[in-house]
Amino acid sequence: MNIHAIFKIAIEHNASDIIISKGSPPALKINGELRTITKKPLTASMTEKLLLEILTEEQRKVLEKEREIDFSYQTEDDVRFRGNIFLQRGSYAGAFRPISSEIPSIEKLNLPGQLYDLAMSREGLILVTGPTGHGKSTTVACMIDIINTHRKAHIIT
Repeated sequence: MNIHAIFKIAIEHNASDIIISKGSPPALKINGELRTITKKPLTASMTEKLLLEILTEEQRKVLEKEREIDFSYQTEDDVRFRGNIFLQRGSYAGAFRPISSEIPSIEKLNLPGQLYDLAMSREGLILVTGPTGHGKSTTVACMIDIINTHRKAHIIT
């Protein structure tokens, strides 16, 4: 199994996360539950091969120097993933999250209408905080879409 097959399975199962680490089978987070793809745990060399195959040479150098790297990766099917590969107990591990190409509306996200007012505000600082996987990036994308749709502005994120 290669990383592309894992990405494909994740997409088919609408997984929110992919977790790859030595000593465990590749796992997907589906509806908040971790589910393994295979029964066979990964060895350190299997994990390294899976993870490094999608990095460019420059990214590999950054990983070697910094011992971790954050990056995005696009599959042949044009599905994008946000990835983090890091050194954990002497071997590589990785976590990936699909990035939606669709920007949902406030209504679709079931967010309060005040979010629109915040996005339309012409001054101030907006902080979007919260735990991993709770919609910060999606909320910010929604707000940026509102700004881009309704006014001309220079947006810094």
